[in-house]
Amino acid sequence: MTDMSIIDIKDTSMWDDLTRKGQFLTVIEFYAPWCRESSMMAEVIDKMMAEFPGMAFYRYNMDKLYWEAKMLYVTGIPSVVLMVPIPLLAAANIEYLSEPKVIESIKGFTSADVLREKLKAFMNWK
Repeated sequence: MTDMSIIDIKDTSMWDDLTRKGQFLTVIEFYAPWCRESSMMAEVIDKMMAEFPGMAFYRYNMDKLYWEAKMLYVTGIPSVVLMVPIPLLAAANIEYLSEPKVIESIKGFTSADVLREKLKAFMNWK
């Protein structure tokens, strides 16, 4: 990706575009604005964006949206989900799925060092 900004998922149509049309390995941070650990996790995610420009980074406010988080079994905040959108699955000749593939779901605050290693492994998801 060339744009180094994180995208806030604001509604269900944005979620559908992300999962059904996304062209990049995807990192989704699930947060709440009032949560201290979410704020700390946001700083880590911001660092990772600079180190992994080939990935798409999104933020999902659990206070405003919830259904998509529930579908991914996100039960707490902060959480980070590493996900492969449907078009990348098709491009890798993986049988067609109607939903994106979750590679890993990370619950709670995670340090930059730990998340960096998880993102390196995520780059080789196939």
